[in-house]
Amino acid sequence: MAGRSTTATFLAIVSSTSAIGIAYLFYRHADLARRVQHDMRKGSLSKESVPDSASDEGQKPSITSSASSSSTTTIATSTFDNIESIPKSILSGDEQVFIVYDAARKTVPTARLPDHLTRDELLNAYVRRNMVTFATWYPQAWALKALCKKYAAASEAETSGTSGTPPRTTRSELRPKAPHETFASAYIRNLNFQVGDIVCGVHRVLVRTSAKIEFSTEMPGPATTTMISEETQGAQDARAVSASSSSSPSANPVKGGRLVISIKDTNSIFDHDDGDADHKMTTFTTESIMWKDTEETRPIPLEVGPMIWLHELASWSLLEGGVNYVVGLKKK
Repeated sequence: MAGRSTTATFLAIVSSTSAIGIAYLFYRHADLARRVQHDMRKGSLSKESVPDSASDEGQKPSITSSASSSSTTTIATSTFDNIESIPKSILSGDEQVFIVYDAARKTVPTARLPDHLTRDELLNAYVRRNMVTFATWYPQAWALKALCKKYAAASEAETSGTSGTPPRTTRSELRPKAPHETFASAYIRNLNFQVGDIVCGVHRVLVRTSAKIEFSTEMPGPATTTMISEETQGAQDARAVSASSSSSPSANPVKGGRLVISIKDTNSIFDHDDGDADHKMTTFTTESIMWKDTEETRPIPLEVGPMIWLHELASWSLLEGGVNYVVGLKKK
């Protein structure tokens, strides 16, 4: 009898704790939605101008919770004017795709940012912090790492069962052997996010400037189990690896994806004519893009309600946490 009572008490505690945790996540999502500027659109691409208040400099972006109010429409190709790695065949219309675009932004006074760091150093610090946090604490990262390990183990087993010498790859001191090793905090903290670098298993740097990093998003699979060699680190080769991953007959419906993280000085949403430095603003932006063939009937992650909600929670939390982190780096 005592054992049953103890079990019942334990189950009650677990249930109440789980309920509290879930309630907190819903509260957290709603709270972030009020403090982070965000916008999600999905549909086919159009070269005609589509109203886009989120991209007008000096304007406060439209705030919509995609998990509850996103709609299928057309997306202006101008949305991607500042993203260099979107395939030209998609932007030209030669390749017909259904695309999902999600953006989150947070703007802070430039004076609050550390002035002893260059913009390049600031971007590195910001992205390192967020990638370490994602890899360490987020269930999505745990799932991706598990998938990377699974496919790496399968690949090793297949390789060991074949004759001949495996292809030579070059490994630098910081270059891990397999994608699942790119989740390690020590590895991420040493990254400068140069073209060809891989982080968190699925993100490969395609474009790097002092204020922007464009990653491809390569879903874990047989084509992503080995690291790209240093001789083939260029953006063209990275795109080819991404394409080979998505062209596999067993690939998921995602044909391609991009993660773009940028820092940009913007005008204040208020009018100031005195040019006071205290009125200058800096915007941190995270853009997530996924696309699939128009004939593909299976949904991609950013079309599925629960997945959208989880994506928003992670994206907005990392955005706000990362901005707070770099603000805290300012020397007193």
